[in-house]
Amino acid sequence: MTSCIAIDGSNIARVSGSPSVDHLEEAINAISLIASPKQISVRTIIDAALRHQVSVRDLIKLENLISQKIVEVAPARMSADRLIVEAAAEGGGIVVSNDNFTELHTIYPWLITPYSKRVFGASRAPNGTWLFTEKNHKEKPPAFLHELLREAIAQTKPTANNPTTRNTESTVVPLKAAPQPLPISTKRVPGTYTMEVSREFRGAMVFLVDQSASMESKWKGGTRAEKVADVLNESFYELILASTRASIDGQGAEVRPYFDIAVIGYGDQVQSMLEGTSLANPFRTLTELADIPRLISVRGANGLVEEKVVWFDPVHSGKTAMCEAMRVAKEVLSRWVDFHPSSHPPIVFNITDGEQTDGDDAKLRELADELKSVRTGDQTLLVNAHISGLGDMGTFCPKNVNSGGRAQFLFEIASELPPTMVEEARRLGHQKVEAGSRAYVFNGAPEQLGALVNIGTPSSTAAP
Repeated sequence: MTSCIAIDGSNIARVSGSPSVDHLEEAINAISLIASPKQISVRTIIDAALRHQVSVRDLIKLENLISQKIVEVAPARMSADRLIVEAAAEGGGIVVSNDNFTELHTIYPWLITPYSKRVFGASRAPNGTWLFTEKNHKEKPPAFLHELLREAIAQTKPTANNPTTRNTESTVVPLKAAPQPLPISTKRVPGTYTMEVSREFRGAMVFLVDQSASMESKWKGGTRAEKVADVLNESFYELILASTRASIDGQGAEVRPYFDIAVIGYGDQVQSMLEGTSLANPFRTLTELADIPRLISVRGANGLVEEKVVWFDPVHSGKTAMCEAMRVAKEVLSRWVDFHPSSHPPIVFNITDGEQTDGDDAKLRELADELKSVRTGDQTLLVNAHISGLGDMGTFCPKNVNSGGRAQFLFEIASELPPTMVEEARRLGHQKVEAGSRAYVFNGAPEQLGALVNIGTPSSTAAP
């Protein structure tokens, strides 16, 4: 008895022309419906290159399928063909692909054996119906992967009363929604930083980014400006992935608008950095953010050219208008909380390598306190990431800083971590973080900046 159906994911994604993750997901779903009653496992394997050949929105869906182990990725620079055929070789398995696998015919002659019923091609009708037809049938009529395929698909189309009919008790891995972040609360409890984040009560994150001339200095294998841009772009991508859910109609996935994101740069002047925004309205929802990235080609350490998803470019010029940035952030968030009085309090990430040039420390402390006074159920949280060229040792969310100078000052004006963030930091492996620790990183590596964003991001609940 057939034990496995191996799907050539990269090939099936191109059945209708340009690669489509939606179509690949449809095909996996259709085959899973066929396999489930017979307890046949389904494996979908793709070439690593498919990640760089789909749209950004499709890439989000694809990464979600990969994280759920619904789709497997062949190692870089290795064709998935051999892995697909090997998966089907044991136990008389089946391959679903429109590829001929010519280079593997000698090793696996059943690939071209007439009427073996082990190699099926795929076609998709305009209405979304999939048909899987035996390839090596010659004169006789072809066999179908399941004679009741059309009926099975029709019977399992999502409806208002039956959004999905996947058999979750079978050995087939069912298609799922995006990974669910850990909930921080099931209730709205002001005063505890535990208010849930949902589409109705979304959160706000403002990134204040130092863009002064000193950000051109070398740091961790690039300029400070470049590394900060990398961290922000990667953080936005991770936030989008974590906020991706199954669409309401059950046909694919969608990015939920759980957060409003703003990036405000400060050098000689203060400016909103996300495409299509201004200081009057600097926010983009995560849903909107997923629609406006760019793909750029970069050469990695191994010499290979790779594509990166980019929302924010590195900038380094002029002075350091940090005081003005704090004032603008306070003004922006004051308007935001007027419309979201019951939401999780905003979080401000201030990333800087130096001292402000538009006011003294007393002025900056005053502005930081005013910013933190903006509140919903709780005060706004101010997170300071201090990039320094002094020494190699970094400090991550300490309880005390006794070094004096800029480090001491930026530590003092940063918010104390609420219990929820302390717990999240420890869950992510930062065991030295404790009650009384502040939202401050000194001379941290780029990955520590990313960890700070992860810790400061309120998780969404299972709320829609």
